[in-house]
Amino acid sequence: MKIEVNKVNQKPFIHIDCDSENEKHEILCAIDGLQRSLRGSIRGQEVLIKFNEILYIDSVDKHCFFYTQTDCFETQLRLYELEELMNDSFIRISKSCIVNLDKIKSLKADMGSRIIVTLENDEKLIISRQYNKAFKERLKGKRL
Repeated sequence: MKIEVNKVNQKPFIHIDCDSENEKHEILCAIDGLQRSLRGSIRGQEVLIKFNEILYIDSVDKHCFFYTQTDCFETQLRLYELEELMNDSFIRISKSCIVNLDKIKSLKADMGSRIIVTLENDEKLIISRQYNKAFKERLKGKRL
C-alpha cells in the first residue's frame, strides 16, 4: 500500500494505492472512523472518543475540554476549530460552549431570553441570548 498526502488549493488531498477492493474498503472505513472521533487526553493518556459519545465541549482559560457521560477530556484544539470539525449534531450555544443536540434531554425558558438545556447526564447548560436564535432555527425539524 502506498499513501500520498498533498495540499491542493488549501484542502488536503489523499491518494491511496492498494492491491484489492477489500484493502481499499478497510482503509476507507478506518479513515471514516477517525473523522468521527476526537482525540483528547485524560490523566496523561491520549484517547479517541467518538463524536456520538460527546455531550458538550467547553472552553476555559484558553483550554478546551469535552465531556462524556462519565469523563472530561482535554484537547489541544481551539473552540472555533472544534466547531468546524464537529458534525451537524453540534451547535455553539455560548461564547465558550458547543453542545451535542442528540444529547439534550430537555429545554426550559429562562429570564432574559436565555434557555436552560438539560443533558442526558442531568447537567445543565445555558444558551445565551446571542446564540438563541440560531439554536431555535437548528431545532426546527429536529426531534428531541
